[in-house]
Amino acid sequence: MKWAKPVLRLWRSNKMKTLITFISQYDPIGVEFVDTKQDNVDGRQKRFRPEFGQELTLDSVENYEKDGYGLKISDGAALFIIKNELPDKIIVIYSDEMKVKQENFEAAVKAVYDGKKVPEIQNKYVKEGVHEFDTMYKFVEEILDEEDMSHGDYILNVTSGTPQCQAAMYAINFVKDYNTRLARVNSPRSEKTNQSNQGAPWFETDTFKYFLEKQALDSKDNRQLGIEKGEKFKNNLLQRTYKDFILKYEYKAALDILKANPDIISNKQDQENSKHILENMISVFQKQRVLEELAADAKLKYNDTDEFQKVLNYYLMIDILNRRGQVTDVLVKAKSFAEFILKSVIERRHPDLKVIKKIKKINIFDMIKILNHYHEYSEFETPISKVQDVNPQRNQVAHGLAEISVEQEELDELVKGLKELVIAVYSDIDASLYQKYLNYYDIKNRELISCIKQTPNLP
Repeated sequence: MKWAKPVLRLWRSNKMKTLITFISQYDPIGVEFVDTKQDNVDGRQKRFRPEFGQELTLDSVENYEKDGYGLKISDGAALFIIKNELPDKIIVIYSDEMKVKQENFEAAVKAVYDGKKVPEIQNKYVKEGVHEFDTMYKFVEEILDEEDMSHGDYILNVTSGTPQCQAAMYAINFVKDYNTRLARVNSPRSEKTNQSNQGAPWFETDTFKYFLEKQALDSKDNRQLGIEKGEKFKNNLLQRTYKDFILKYEYKAALDILKANPDIISNKQDQENSKHILENMISVFQKQRVLEELAADAKLKYNDTDEFQKVLNYYLMIDILNRRGQVTDVLVKAKSFAEFILKSVIERRHPDLKVIKKIKKINIFDMIKILNHYHEYSEFETPISKVQDVNPQRNQVAHGLAEISVEQEELDELVKGLKELVIAVYSDIDASLYQKYLNYYDIKNRELISCIKQTPNLP
């Protein structure tokens, strides 16, 4: 039997090529009858397709043709991809309903490779869940996890199957980073929707052989195979992940995504600005470096020093660590932060106090005694008490391997207390500056996200 020559392949690779495909109602071929005598009101020829499960014998085909119906045969999506790509291996997924098509499909594959080595065919069977995205996603995931993806060229048919099957094929590549290729096929009428997934029967051996032979002689298929990596989908997914990391204050993870995929932000200047902002904020958590904007703001100078800039920077860092849920860091840093501020207060108010100069590692309890001695502790008692409340848990963290028992509400109160301490100690700082900087990271988050929203891929 002669078979039409496959069209030029769109991809060439020395790697073993594997196609993974669902089988839908119109695979491997579709048949419809066209009334050549009558037209619809709009001038189009009347057409009908045999129903799925309908018996279509050679005698019935002959009778249709005698009645003036022309026979139109077209490749289903799976077969069309096979003709164009000539894979070395085909993994075929059948639902219970589609299992009756297995013999037809394998016969069609053999016809394509007429006289050549037939590819390995692995059959997989889905008992239920073809209309459930999660089920299909897991099913395809298990198939791909069994394969050695590093040594092959994998193509996923994103046209055959239910919409849930198609979506699972499309999505899994980007979620799991399998780096497969996606094959998309238009309907035989070159419409955007895939009519090859509409109802069509399976055929007895003789009938199917007749269709194959007739198609090989008469059929002209001008469709183009669309092979893609789904870059728009991938970009959209990366944008959403990038945005999610920003909103969770995970700036290192966000920067890693942006550096690897700069096109998630369309404007080149916005790309560079976003990288700079992220790098600046990351340096705070990695090296305790003062934020550039704080360091450059002369209004934040305190007694002609950068003391307040450092204090504000450190407080903002603790606040974000708390929002991230980094309990240990918050507990350890909070006490050190409070001790730094109280020591600064004592040194400014009592510069001649010898005990401060002599004892380098004076702790928070000694500082409280000193401030009480001068009747100055009441100014700071409320916020400092919140530090003392969690000090036992802090000691457990700093000096042992005990489980942390502190609740989030306690940590929130602790951070609130540190904010109150900063405002109380540095009360002569312009209140507008507090308004400007206390929400610094949320403001920067909005700025970073606005750069994404200017990119068309993100709705």
